[in-house]
This record gives sequence, C-alpha cells and structure tokens, in this order.
Amino acid sequence: MAIEANNSPTITLESEIYEPLYVNGGLDGEAEVASDGTTVYDTGRNYSVVPLPHEDGSIQLINVIADSAAPEKFEYDFSSTTPVSITLKDEVAVILDANGDFVGGVTAPWAYDANGVAVPTHFETAGSTLIQVVEHSSGSYTYPITADPYAGQNLFSWITVDNYNGDSRVNLQPTDFGRGMPPWVMTGAGWTEAVGWGGAAPVGPILNSKATLRQQFDCHAFGNAFAGTWNLERFRPNRTTVWSYGVAIHHCNWTTANRY
Repeated sequence: MAIEANNSPTITLESEIYEPLYVNGGLDGEAEVASDGTTVYDTGRNYSVVPLPHEDGSIQLINVIADSAAPEKFEYDFSSTTPVSITLKDEVAVILDANGDFVGGVTAPWAYDANGVAVPTHFETAGSTLIQVVEHSSGSYTYPITADPYAGQNLFSWITVDNYNGDSRVNLQPTDFGRGMPPWVMTGAGWTEAVGWGGAAPVGPILNSKATLRQQFDCHAFGNAFAGTWNLERFRPNRTTVWSYGVAIHHCNWTTANRY
C-alpha cells in the first residue's frame, strides 16, 4: 500500500495477485503527523481523515467528524489498469475489473459517536465512485463521530500445504480484510485466489483433486469470522449431504459423508 503525496493524494493498493487498485478521495487538505506517528489530514470541512495501512496491504480511512456542520457524504473514486465497476451487496462493496473479476472491495461501513452509539450509515455508488453516507446531522449524537471505510484486495495472507492423517492438507489464513468479506465473496473470489496461489506448494491441483476440499472451503467461508485458520484435509470423505448438516459438531472437518 502506498500513498502518493500531492494536492489530492492517491492511495495505491498493491498485490502480487491482483492488478493495482487506486483510490482517490478522502485525503484532501493539509497533512500533519501526530505524536503517535499517524498522519492526520485536516480537510477544512469540519472533519479530518486518518489513513491506517495494514500489513496485508489493506487500508482503513478513519473519518473523524467534528460537528453537525460536517458533510454526510464521503466519496472515493476507484480505478485500476482497466475500467472498474462497483457492486453493492450485503452492505459490502465489491470492485470488479473490465472482465468482471474481483480486484478489491470495501467491508461493510460503520459509524459511531463519541459514546459508542451507532450512527446510521450506508454505501451508495455513482459509476466507479463509492459514497459512504453518514446520517449524523439529523440525530442527537455526541461528537466526534468516527466512520470507517476499509478497502483491500488480498483475501488470504498465507496458504501452505502439509500432510495430515496420511494425506495432503491445505491451510489458509484469511487477512483481516478477508475476515470482513461475506461468504459469497470468499466462495467466489476467495476460491479463485486460493487455487491460483503461487509459491512452491502446488495449492491449485490439490484443491481441485477431491470434492471434499471445496466443500470444506465453502463451509469455512460461511464461518469465516470465527473460523481461525482454515484447515482443509484431503483424507476426509466427500459429503453426500449438505455440509451445513451437523456443522455445530463437525466444524467443517467431518468424519462421515452424511453426518458428523
């Protein structure tokens, strides 16, 4: 992740897997470095922005809304090496390239006042521009209010292959950003990312070698927020009933084809 310093800084999200994703917006105004080392952009419009980069290449843009005179709409224009479009579903923004492939996303928006009271917020789109609407001016809230668009690309931070119970095991660690993505993103773009994972371990051929691995993958995707590291174990039988049956017992690593 890089921030290009100019009058209207451009944020570049970089990945070895996806094309670069550029974000314009949110970092207008004078930049000052706080005592803790964070950079604060004073927009001059009754709110400031603190960009918080993460090790997985994602970034949070913390909007600190000072009072009711601050705007309620915050715009972020996305671009890449090809034209992009934005899909909104389940409160999440998914950014697609010209081929309709995943190139990044923004987790569900949130906003809270100084007392921890939730402030109504949602996303809107206008072409390749994502707009976070924070409905603060009509309510009785204690300022400052913070709102957090969180953008990223990589859904997994690492994937390894080892052996377990006499057969291959694929271990996947979702990124912090990936934890915020809904199941339909992880079972789609997440599976594509995992199958195409580079490095010495032949991840793709193993994942495609037996149906149980995809079944375990999808199961973990639906429990993503609580799943820890995903362990996909090839020795386990293919499911003949839906994996959700008995999930509270088998936790995505079943011992039978139709029960637990």
